[in-house]
Amino acid sequence: MLRTYPPTSFVALALIILAGCRAFDREQYRTLQANADTGTDDADASAPGSCLALRVDGGAACTRAVVPSPPAALADQPGNGRTYVLAARRIEIGPSSFGNWRQIGFDLDGICSDSSGGSPRSCTATQTVVDGDDGRDNAFGSAVATGLHVMDTFRDMTLSETMAAGRLTVGVRITEWGGGDDRRVSFEWLHLVEGRGASGSTLNWDGMDRWKIEPSYSLATDRMTTAIRSSDAFVACGYSVARLPSRVPVVLLSGTQQRLVTLRSTVLAGAFDPVNGGIADAAGVWVREDIVQSLPWFGVCPPPNGPMDVFNDRVSGIERNFDIREDFVPAPMMPCTAATIALRFELRPVQLDGVATTALPTIPPCTADAGM
Repeated sequence: MLRTYPPTSFVALALIILAGCRAFDREQYRTLQANADTGTDDADASAPGSCLALRVDGGAACTRAVVPSPPAALADQPGNGRTYVLAARRIEIGPSSFGNWRQIGFDLDGICSDSSGGSPRSCTATQTVVDGDDGRDNAFGSAVATGLHVMDTFRDMTLSETMAAGRLTVGVRITEWGGGDDRRVSFEWLHLVEGRGASGSTLNWDGMDRWKIEPSYSLATDRMTTAIRSSDAFVACGYSVARLPSRVPVVLLSGTQQRLVTLRSTVLAGAFDPVNGGIADAAGVWVREDIVQSLPWFGVCPPPNGPMDVFNDRVSGIERNFDIREDFVPAPMMPCTAATIALRFELRPVQLDGVATTALPTIPPCTADAGM
C-alpha cells in the first residue's frame, strides 16, 4: 500500500532555498541558445550541437527549430557500464527572465503559423494559436498555462524553488552510453524526492547530491523496474535526443499543491550530455483523454465533486487552444486533436539513494480530505 504525504507534512518539510537558484538571467539564456544553434554564421564549431541540423530552412515562412536526427555516420558504441543520473535544478514553463514560451520547444508539425491568419495551419482550431520563434509549437506556454492559472498558483513558491529545496524534481537515468557520440543510449524518466547534499541537507548541485526515486510515478507495479524507459536515444556533439513512450507523467509541486500533466509522443532534447548535464526541452502533446484526467489536479473537479458545467467549460477552453494533430501530421481541413506542451529544464548530475518509502498522491485531489 502506497503511503501519501498528508498536507501538513509538506508544510513541515524544511525549505532550503539556495542562493543563485532564481530563474536564469536573459544573457545566460541567450548564450546557451546561441551555443546550441547552428543556423547562425558565428556558431562555434566546438559548441554543443554544432554537427547537428538544429535549425532548417523553412522557406519563406521561417527557419524551423527541429528535433535533430542522428548523423548517418554516428556509430553505436559499446556501453561503458556506468549509470548517469541527471536531475532538473530549474524548470521554465512560461514567461521569465530565463526565456519564454516562444523560445521553448521545437517545430513538431513542420509548419510555421503566425497571427496573420494567412499562414498555413496544422489543423482546424476554434482559436488561432500561433507558433513561437522558429515555428516552435508550445500552446501550453502561450495560452493553456495562463487559462489554468499555472503561474498564479505557483507564485507563492516557484517550481524551481521546490526543486532547489530537494522536495521533488524530474530526473533521467542514462545507461548504455559508450561515451562521446553514441547512436543508441537508454533513457529512463524518473521523479526524484528527498534530495540532500552529500554531507548535509543543503543541495550543492555539485554531482554529489543524493535523491530518492519517487515510486508511484517512476516505477512499475513491481516497485523495482522503471515504468518509462526508451532506447530510442542518441548523443552527438554535446547534444542529446531521447524519444520517450506515450503517456509520460510530469508531476509539478509547489507549496502544498501538486499538478500533473501527461505528455504523449514526448521528446527530450537539448545541449546536455550524460556527464555534465545542461539544458533540455521536453516537448509533446496533451490530448483530451489526458486533460480530463489531469484537470482535478488543477482544482477543477468533475461530478460528484464539482459542477459538470464548470468542468466541461474548462475542458472546452483547453480544446479551443488545440494547435496540432496528435500524430504531428498536418491536416489543414481536419480538427486539431491536441495541445502542444514544451518545458525547459536545467539538468545537473546527481546520485541516486534508493527508493523513497513514501509516495506522492496518485488520486486526484477532488475530495475535502485531499489537501486541496
